[in-house]
Amino acid sequence: MFASGIDAVCGVPGSPTDLCLFKGDKYLRYRVGEEKITSGPKSLADGWSGLKGTAFAGGIDAASLSPDSTTDVYLFKGDQYLRYRTGEEKITSGPKSLADGWSGLKNTAFAGGISAACSVPGEPTSLYLFKDDQHVLYRTGQEKITSGPKSLASVWGIDGVFAKGVDDACRVPGGTSDLYFFKGDQYVRVR
Repeated sequence: MFASGIDAVCGVPGSPTDLCLFKGDKYLRYRVGEEKITSGPKSLADGWSGLKGTAFAGGIDAASLSPDSTTDVYLFKGDQYLRYRTGEEKITSGPKSLADGWSGLKNTAFAGGISAACSVPGEPTSLYLFKDDQHVLYRTGQEKITSGPKSLASVWGIDGVFAKGVDDACRVPGGTSDLYFFKGDQYVRVR
């Protein structure tokens, strides 16, 4: 099920080696380097119990570690988002519309939903947000776009299927400044 593509991906809070991969209403934990599944697949409602009763339990579009926390993850679905605290397994903010909760996205195409999100290496308050073949650098706290929209090809020099947009993005575990981009059943590592 996961080999044909994923809906979202993000680092696992507190882990220097693991990623959470999401597909439909399921997720799994994957250890990069060892190239193995360490947990799952499991249902989101069971593994992320704070999502029970929300639309997010049925699947998500994008996920990212919160750049200002070691326990929190942002989850995105359509034009909505929420902040989720792992360990305590609870929603700490949301669900809210992107336009209301991330006011810097108002009146942009990104307010209608994003395809991917990931924290920015070396930027403790910023996220990359992706939609179609564009991305923005968004600063949380200040609630503003600080760069973009820019094309993926112009910033990362990628071409082919990835230049048209990514399904998912995340930081490569282990403290590097590299990112993984995912599209269908393919991925690429970029700097």
